[in-house]
Amino acid sequence: YLSKDITPKAKANMLLIDWSVFMANSATGQLSTALFQDSTADAIAANGQGYRTADDYSTRSGMYVMRAGTVSATTFKVHGGNNNAGTSSFGGSGGNRQFGGAAASQLRITEIMG
Repeated sequence: YLSKDITPKAKANMLLIDWSVFMANSATGQLSTALFQDSTADAIAANGQGYRTADDYSTRSGMYVMRAGTVSATTFKVHGGNNNAGTSSFGGSGGNRQFGGAAASQLRITEIMG
């Protein structure tokens, strides 16, 4: 869903990563989002919400803090989905936009001097 690059200024600096995803799924189930870094297959952070009915939209948000550990460019990605089969909608429900298209999603990375 979302992707953002950052090139940290110092390895000792902290990265505060927060995200908010407006989403729904066509199947009843648990909506979840997960944060990934570069090409690593396993999420570095994840969250979920109790069972929702089909096409019931929700905003899933999360936050993760880590030491930069590098001064090379690194990419963070947020993916979302449902624990059951179905089609996920980003920014809406049932393949349709919500709130006139004003439903917002964001991925923000803040570098904090360490």
